[in-house]
Amino acid sequence: MSTRSRVTRFRSLDAMRGVAAIGVALMHWAKVAGTSWLPSGYLAVDMFFALSGFVIAHAYDQRIAAGLGARRFMAMRFIRLYPLYLLGTLVSVAMVATGLDTSWSAAGFRLALVFALLMLPMPMPGGEPVDDHGTLYPLNDPAWSLLFELIANLGFVLIHRWLSTRVLLLILGVAAVALLVSTQQQQSMERGWAWDGFGVASARVAFSFPLGVLVYRRFRDGVLLRWRVPVWVILAVIIAVMAMPAEGLPYEAARDVAVVLLVLPVLLVLGVNAAEVPATAPLFDWLGEISYPLYAVHGPLMALVAALAAKHGLDGEAVPSAPLLVLLVLLIALCRPLSRWFDSPARRWLTVRLGLGR
Repeated sequence: MSTRSRVTRFRSLDAMRGVAAIGVALMHWAKVAGTSWLPSGYLAVDMFFALSGFVIAHAYDQRIAAGLGARRFMAMRFIRLYPLYLLGTLVSVAMVATGLDTSWSAAGFRLALVFALLMLPMPMPGGEPVDDHGTLYPLNDPAWSLLFELIANLGFVLIHRWLSTRVLLLILGVAAVALLVSTQQQQSMERGWAWDGFGVASARVAFSFPLGVLVYRRFRDGVLLRWRVPVWVILAVIIAVMAMPAEGLPYEAARDVAVVLLVLPVLLVLGVNAAEVPATAPLFDWLGEISYPLYAVHGPLMALVAALAAKHGLDGEAVPSAPLLVLLVLLIALCRPLSRWFDSPARRWLTVRLGLGR
């Protein structure tokens, strides 16, 4: 085993994931006020997929090769994602129960709740969305990426024995073509959350997740290019990408594809090679820890803020930006306690209940 394969923490990748999660939250929360904070923040999801591929390969390559089965692996992945996803979903359930969200029919909400509790996407009976929601996870919109994360995880464990470098490169090539075609049809990558964006979302994860696996294995084997730049430069580029204009630009589709196919691989390689700076370790650890709690709960909380504003006669651009920023900062500050006092105990409980602690 190489020294590189024994690395247990990639703090630069934690920092990248945390900054990307904050960017996504800023993009969504800004929509409540009708402003444009990081309008291309949706491209951060491709960063999540790539980072996930890297981390999953690092954590499970050897374990799967040693006999870890698909059922146990997927149960472990489900446990990792479910508690915080459920917490965010229950915020939306509470909104419906208290009358803050009146967009649902009784039958539509019951159907949505059943599928949400199972962490499955909302179906479209007869090909039409129930109650005109049209989203995969109407009770927790950002959870669409968790679905594709789990699909990628399942594919990884099922074909793991055949995932050589050559096969990974073949997958990347096919996925790149699919990404070009599907993004051109949609004119953007932004609609992964909707049923009509299922194709482009599939292509996004089919490229980015295997990219992360490939980069990890090249790193593990000591053959990854050793490009070195400060972590702060990488984080600045991620923010710059998310800050690019979006919606209706004639070149948006081509730009999105270029970011994923060209910029994302470079950022991932640079992030893996970034030198560790002891002084930044606490900050980067914190960014890594708050990234998933923030992503999992910010959507429903954003909807709650919008509903409360509407109840008091404010909607769209009438909602002041400053209070939204204060609320978002408070949410970010609560993410570490949420991770430690809710998510970790919940995952331990589920691990025991499902008999995975052995």
